[in-house]
Amino acid sequence: MVLAGVILAGGVWVARFNVKGNSSIPFSVAETAVDVERVSAGSARAETPVSLDSDASVAPAAESPDKGFVLSDVLTALRHLQSQAGTEGVRERIVDLIRQWAEHDVKAAAKWVQNMPSGDAKTDALTAVAIAFAEQDVKAGINWVWQLPEGEDRNHAIRSLSYEAARTEPVTALTLAAGSLKPDQERDDLINYAALQWAASDPEKAAGWADQIPDKVLRDNVLVNVTTAWGESDPAGAAQFAVQKITPGTALNNAVVGIVQRWVQKDRKTAAKWVATIHDEELFHRATDCLGETGAEETP
Repeated sequence: MVLAGVILAGGVWVARFNVKGNSSIPFSVAETAVDVERVSAGSARAETPVSLDSDASVAPAAESPDKGFVLSDVLTALRHLQSQAGTEGVRERIVDLIRQWAEHDVKAAAKWVQNMPSGDAKTDALTAVAIAFAEQDVKAGINWVWQLPEGEDRNHAIRSLSYEAARTEPVTALTLAAGSLKPDQERDDLINYAALQWAASDPEKAAGWADQIPDKVLRDNVLVNVTTAWGESDPAGAAQFAVQKITPGTALNNAVVGIVQRWVQKDRKTAAKWVATIHDEELFHRATDCLGETGAEETP
């Protein structure tokens, strides 16, 4: 899936993505098949929804030949631990059991966790389930989070799923986070993280996506991180994009410094020549400092 663009609607991002594959597609909303606004409304869910209501999904299973996993034993242990809530070490043991269960049957584990009482143990268990979904079936994980009751538990599950999914499917993670979470620092940190994961494999597209973020401050923050990462593979391209797109001042200065620091490791002479073209006095001096003594001597 390739993200095609974002728009702001009532304070919540509507992220649209093309589902034709990873071909080079311009960042526009001309070709879209699914959008997160529809998913959040429940009208664009997976073809086979995760059933969290079927008793069959938690029926005792036969022993697994690989790890000796017996569901009936896990359920017995969980019920016993819940009766000892508040005792030192109980929360960690509950979460460890949920993690093991999710490795074998993430949908059944998700159903059980959904019915847990609110608290730190449930929060950690939601994280364990979200990680398992991200590792096994991100699409089913997205469907799962939308079946959770609206509130902080669901928001936490979305964040956990997005963070874990960002490592392998950064575009999906960005789509989920941008289209599901209200603007706050936690969401912005998640978006920065997922964009950086994308930049590791395709920095130019990640930068093009970030350039469309409506929030100016967030846009600049993401662009600083993405263009700095871009500087590892193509410092000249990253520098040109940065000076054209990032707001002059602290954000642009930070981006250029990060890019030049990487550039001098590859080609100090070319980096020095580019720095010499900078017209802004403060930015020029900061970039020159990154060149070091040898680079400063080479600057015309």
